[in-house]
Amino acid sequence: MFSPERKHQGWLIGLAFLLALGLRFIGLGALPLTDAEAKWALQAMRVADGAKPLLGSNLAYSFPTSALFFLFGSSNFLARFMPALTGTALVFAPALFRKKIGLVPSLLLSIFAALDPGLVALSRMAGSAILAVTFVTLAWGCWLDERPRAAGIFGALALMSGPSVWMGLLGLALTRSIVYALERSNGKTAAAESTDETEDSPKETAGASEERSGREAFKNALIFGAGTLILGSTMFLLSPNGLSAWLGAFPEFFSGWRIGSGVPGSRLLLALLTYQPLALLFGLIGVVRGFWSGNRNSMQLSFWFATALTLALLYPSRQVGDLVWVLVPLWTLTAMHLSSYVTVFPEERREIGGVALLATFMLVFAWMNYTSIALDPAGITNQMPTAFMIGGRQIDFIPSRYLLMISIFLLLGVSLLLVGLGWSVRTTIYGGIWGLVLSLGLYSLGTTWGATGLRTPAGWELWTVGSAPQQARLLKDTVANISEWSTGDKTMQEVKVLGVNSPALEWLLREQNAEFVSTLDVNATPPILISHETSNPDLPAEYRGQDFHWRSQPAWNVLNLYNWITWSVFHTLPLEHETVVVWVRSDIFPDAHPSLP
Repeated sequence: MFSPERKHQGWLIGLAFLLALGLRFIGLGALPLTDAEAKWALQAMRVADGAKPLLGSNLAYSFPTSALFFLFGSSNFLARFMPALTGTALVFAPALFRKKIGLVPSLLLSIFAALDPGLVALSRMAGSAILAVTFVTLAWGCWLDERPRAAGIFGALALMSGPSVWMGLLGLALTRSIVYALERSNGKTAAAESTDETEDSPKETAGASEERSGREAFKNALIFGAGTLILGSTMFLLSPNGLSAWLGAFPEFFSGWRIGSGVPGSRLLLALLTYQPLALLFGLIGVVRGFWSGNRNSMQLSFWFATALTLALLYPSRQVGDLVWVLVPLWTLTAMHLSSYVTVFPEERREIGGVALLATFMLVFAWMNYTSIALDPAGITNQMPTAFMIGGRQIDFIPSRYLLMISIFLLLGVSLLLVGLGWSVRTTIYGGIWGLVLSLGLYSLGTTWGATGLRTPAGWELWTVGSAPQQARLLKDTVANISEWSTGDKTMQEVKVLGVNSPALEWLLREQNAEFVSTLDVNATPPILISHETSNPDLPAEYRGQDFHWRSQPAWNVLNLYNWITWSVFHTLPLEHETVVVWVRSDIFPDAHPSLP
């Protein structure tokens, strides 16, 4: 029979690591930083320059990134390096839980962690929650694996990972409270106390020894955690103000319960449905199966999934990235459920493989049909109208593409039924499940590549926080070229930015040493001025202007079902653009001073 063994563990985790590394680092610096990313990158750059900025709570990002900037200079790639590296390290965390969830689920979970679209998107985002979830998971895993010193170190790094860590810890605490209350209501606590009273003295001695060992482990974790917290939050005592900065994560998280982000909870549910259909389908099956069989681990993971999702939906300052705490238990449930279908006997491989390929072929054909719908969702009703009778009434204008979609699923169901009748139910179940896994896995690979932002640079991913710069490279090249024309150096010309509050623009123009001002002196004539399109600065000299699309985001208020159908395939939406104008004083253009004959 086919079944992964311990000897396969090394190369499977190695494969997961290589996949994670590629998806997180390929083209990492290609896209411009958003405002949310640039805020953290600018802070790290100022620390690297020797300034003493007001530090944010995500010190686990700021200090290592500032060290990279100090050594190699600032860049988009290095700004996202630490999240990408930390997100890659997450694939090793499941191995720490193999004693609790099993070897095969831990191997599957490592592969899922490498390929998940949400985890990939957050790993390519400066200052994201990926640091918090990775360090919490590693701390928890090291504690279970009886490595208290490493658990303390990772726990301290988690506390320095910004407000997102408190969302995760709150979910874990609530889950633990719910599980404890349910166990107590079932009488398990009372039964355990009764058992303790009747134990003989040798067992009491062993219990006391284990208790002392546990206290010693906790002491070691606390010592190493405190040391990491002191040295890490002060950058090895070079920045003492960082010692209190990480404490700001809790009030920052608490203030999020009073300030809304404008992101509706439906967007989080849409992200789960469109980015994680594989995890959502088999994870929910794992929830039902866990309660049906009474599996304690599955039930605890189910409560964690429900609690984390509820917190993410109720949190007023919610972002789609908050789903990262939902993905961990959801993928774990998926891995535990699918591990039951890994063992395939040699005599049934051909039949199960055939059924899986049949299911995959039909589901891929259904997706191709859906893609044709997404090309023109609004006009699809005008193509080949079909009429049929239901209850004596004629139903007209049913799109043939939708009928074809329904027919494909009906044919797949009939085919699986015939396989079950002709061969065996086991062949049908195993073949159908692995056909679903293969087809949804191919879909997930597509969404994962889309989540990197490289597939459709002008598209929109739900994981994006705030607005995204559109013509950043063109704007930067324009300013650099004008500076070179007028001074002979791309970074020497004076640049002023009037009334544009954008950390992303400040990061983009960091080499030009641009000055950001809210007002401009009436007699000022800066060589290069950048302002909003809506503002018309009254300048005493003659200027030429060129407009650029700066920040863009979907036109949320006018989106309809057709837009979302198109987005589900191509990840493009109608965008609203914020336009800025680059004003250049006319006398610094090359044609302003024609050469003499």
